[in-house]
Amino acid sequence: MINKVPIHIKVTERPNIDPKASKLVFETLRIGLPDNPVIVWAEDKIGVWKGKNSFTPELVNTVGPNITHWDWIYHLIMANTEPFFILDTDVVFSACVYNHFPNMNYIILGGEHIPQHADIFTGAVMCGKLHTSFMYINPNLLALVVHQIFGELPLSPNVSKNISLIAPFYYYVNNVIYYHDTLSDLFHALNPANCFWYPKALTDCFVHLHAGSWVDCIKRDLPDFGNELELAHKMAYNGTLIPSVLRTQQREYYLDRQRIAEEMIKNESATLPPIPPGYTKPSEDTIPLQQ
Repeated sequence: MINKVPIHIKVTERPNIDPKASKLVFETLRIGLPDNPVIVWAEDKIGVWKGKNSFTPELVNTVGPNITHWDWIYHLIMANTEPFFILDTDVVFSACVYNHFPNMNYIILGGEHIPQHADIFTGAVMCGKLHTSFMYINPNLLALVVHQIFGELPLSPNVSKNISLIAPFYYYVNNVIYYHDTLSDLFHALNPANCFWYPKALTDCFVHLHAGSWVDCIKRDLPDFGNELELAHKMAYNGTLIPSVLRTQQREYYLDRQRIAEEMIKNESATLPPIPPGYTKPSEDTIPLQQ
């Protein structure tokens, strides 16, 4: 039953981001997922939750401050045998999602499909993926299928930069940078029959506000990220920004960026829209590089 699948949420408070931005999802979570048990992972479970939140999860765990998103996902995959959801803190739900899930018995990954597109933040062609902002993962089936494909379990971000199916990486071909985001490589390795691309009826039930470079559709330069994101979140929550309308804009955005990516590949050109000021491209020290 999809309403029994536990939800894992990693709450991260950064010095340069308003703390409000790390807790937005809890305002609407029970609209989209009324019954699912919720497990919160916080860097300081006492400091983050005591006296600060009206939402009470079933469990609060502590996660180290230097644990990356993909390390955390790897830990969840290795520590669980039953399916689970992972959920970002800047997701807004406007309707219940339960009726839009099929029988998930043979599904390994479920999520919103993001097509290959030109990404202004990484200066790369972002390879297609299922987005981790609201993702379904069946770790038991995943282990079985990956073992059948590879004869081993090349999942750990720490095993080797060249074989992890979870950690992001980028590579160069004909002057073009290709970027595989978290779990993107795994998505491409799996049989499509084992992946559930959320249909429009499901994605219209929620919106991921800070969806990579799509954040510039909300506001190009965010002088106060936390406050601006909270404002956008509340506007989506109260109907001023309608999630289904935002979804239409987002789909159009990706289609435009998809065409740019196709031109980059065809012309062997790394020409992209301007990268926002102050942004530094990922380096080999922060994101694994495959050559």
